[in-house]
Amino acid sequence: MKLSTKHTLESVHDLFAGSVKAGREVVSAFIGIDQRDPQNSKQLPRWSQELNNALFDLSYSDIAALPENMKSWTEVEAHVLSLVEGNHLSTPSIAIFSCGVRDLVVPLPSLVETEVDIGVPQLGKLLSYTEGYNKYCVILFSEMGHRIIVINHSSTENSTIIESEINSEPVPVTTDNDAISEASEGESAAVDINEHFFSIPDYRQMIFGGNIRIAQGVKYSLHNAIAEHLVTLEPLAFDIDDEDLCQSVQQIAANQQRLKDMTILNELSMLGSNVSVFGLDSTFGALLDGRVKKVVLPYPFDTEKCNPLIIEAITQGAELEIVYGDPAQRLSQLGGVAGVLYERFDTFDND
Repeated sequence: MKLSTKHTLESVHDLFAGSVKAGREVVSAFIGIDQRDPQNSKQLPRWSQELNNALFDLSYSDIAALPENMKSWTEVEAHVLSLVEGNHLSTPSIAIFSCGVRDLVVPLPSLVETEVDIGVPQLGKLLSYTEGYNKYCVILFSEMGHRIIVINHSSTENSTIIESEINSEPVPVTTDNDAISEASEGESAAVDINEHFFSIPDYRQMIFGGNIRIAQGVKYSLHNAIAEHLVTLEPLAFDIDDEDLCQSVQQIAANQQRLKDMTILNELSMLGSNVSVFGLDSTFGALLDGRVKKVVLPYPFDTEKCNPLIIEAITQGAELEIVYGDPAQRLSQLGGVAGVLYERFDTFDND
């Protein structure tokens, strides 16, 4: 699981754990607010109508109580509306969690269908909406400068979109010696990359391309904490067009995800029954016993059925992993959910 997803889930869990323990209700709202939709620029935007409809439907369900300080469905809607309007986010969607006393707004990377639930926080839905998205930072080098291109990749939608690009200032030519020019550009690029990554807290993976000799030099000049994000060096042309670049990143991302997922599935297959468990009920039972160190879910998974499992995994400090494609199908055949257990070392009485 990405560090950013892990921190988000833990933040929601920790903020509302007291409310859940006390039996107080929490609103979980997932709202598509995409400002690129002309219907969301009207005086009565589409997202507010969809929110109103979702709350109207929920009011006829078997919800027994409302969150603290909210005495009616009108007050619930007013509170959620105020949180949306008070957070001017440019993301396609947002998730809102509120117990009436504490609120948390989480930006979501893709457009989601507007849904509202009242009860325990819907961390299963939050996980499914956030984990499958990665930012790749592609840096292309030449003797005259470098390009830093940020690309969003979705494993769930199998899509790749360029978010932004920064082009360095051209490096002045002070010598006819190519080696010296490349070394000068490498030093400049390493400084820019270090500054870029330290200034933006997003979890990112790097791909180097362009002049591979410069890329190799930069690789060893980066701060250790940033060099760890380097995924691969690829023969990508410095002037590669956007479409070809997105296709290349999509293939690299798919290969990386497949390798990671197969490693997880192979680990599960090699483990004995004393250190692995399969099936939702068995994995949840092992979690309650404090025996699970990693929970593995296939994408897509049933967010409603798996929500108690995910909440308990976060409570217990267990890792959460999602596998995609063929590994997800294999996991579904094995029970749909799996857990890697802590090894038990039985002690025997020598008497």
